[in-house]
Amino acid sequence: MKKHLCVVAMACLSLALSACGGGGGGAAPGSASAHSAVSPTTASGANPVDSGVAGSSVANQVVLTAGGQTYDTFNRAYVSVTLCVPGTTTCQTIPDVVVDTGSTGLRIFASALSPAMLSGLPEEMSQGVPVNECAMFAGGNMWGTVRTADVAMAGEQAAATPIQVVQDGVAPVAPACASAAGSFGMISAPRGSSGLGGNGLIGLDALMQDCGSYCAAGPTPYYYAGAGEVAVALAQQVTNPVTRFSQDNNGVLLTLPAIPAAGAVSVTGTMTFGVDTQPDNTLGALGLAQYAASGAGLSASYGSSGASMSAIFDSGSPMYYFEDASLPICSGSQLTTSMYCPSAATTLHASISGSNGTTATIDFSVDNASNLLFQSPTNYAYDDLAQASGSTPALSGFLDMGLPFFFGRSVGVVFQGMPTYEGTGPAIVF
Repeated sequence: MKKHLCVVAMACLSLALSACGGGGGGAAPGSASAHSAVSPTTASGANPVDSGVAGSSVANQVVLTAGGQTYDTFNRAYVSVTLCVPGTTTCQTIPDVVVDTGSTGLRIFASALSPAMLSGLPEEMSQGVPVNECAMFAGGNMWGTVRTADVAMAGEQAAATPIQVVQDGVAPVAPACASAAGSFGMISAPRGSSGLGGNGLIGLDALMQDCGSYCAAGPTPYYYAGAGEVAVALAQQVTNPVTRFSQDNNGVLLTLPAIPAAGAVSVTGTMTFGVDTQPDNTLGALGLAQYAASGAGLSASYGSSGASMSAIFDSGSPMYYFEDASLPICSGSQLTTSMYCPSAATTLHASISGSNGTTATIDFSVDNASNLLFQSPTNYAYDDLAQASGSTPALSGFLDMGLPFFFGRSVGVVFQGMPTYEGTGPAIVF
């Protein structure tokens, strides 16, 4: 799910999560097991990464489920997240939180919280009133207060971390945010709708905060106190909670099994915290491609024409998104509007280049969306759905490798300024 914060400093890291490496042609750096420790260098203000692969013992892995049956939607990746009122034992585990490598920070619908949790989470304040955020995405906006919570997953905890509580009714939606605020205004997301299809969203792109120095420097259309735009310090901005862990905080690895061509009801894999910090998260033969801290992302050359575009790897996107005039567009159903409907499964090719010079050729398959969705209506996970990117203006000019790309492989995000044995983030590995 591409976060639409293109104007922030760091240019468009939230837009341009990009990658390169294995999957058929990338560099294969040496196994991390040959090393004894990760460099302790970190981004300013971040916790240090764990000091060595052999020294870590905390549980750093949670179940990752891909599907969408509960919400009658498809291709959502879910984890459970535990929230606690800071410094207390008042806690609640929230299931079905959508995993999104295209945005930053944890966002939970107020309707998914118990009354005790909703009333107990302290609000961030500015000018004596609660801070609200208009979080902008390619598919719509989220409005709600910024609050502080202890966030726990597996054996890891991020204490007193700013999150967003969506649609909690503390303040009316700001006019500048209202036009699309309803797009994610539902937990259910029936097929064909633009609803989120989950209880919330955990954004795990490479950024520490979701807006950074741009929102800290002055008022912006993203953060509000009452009806007015306000500057918000980094410490108050919605934050990638994994970066606040005491260890295993330099990135994440998402691993999902392969699925049949016709799809599956759901599949189960893992989300592992840290990269090259424990034996279960070493890069091994996975390739790493860096993209520049200035905001420059990965470049892509697509198809036989070699059309040039930017590449993003976004688990929050339910399909591949790109432009290809040679592929027919589906007809006859609102559900498949702008999706591709080739007469048979078609293998496509893209070459991805990182700022570190690593390149990879990716082969991926696109099949007839109408056949998949209507002939296999009990399936909710597909690895071969694609849509014309021009149908979503914020994706125009991008090759978006959405959740279909994540099936059958491990894909990792290395956070900005964080080290691994093979290089320093921001980077993507697969």
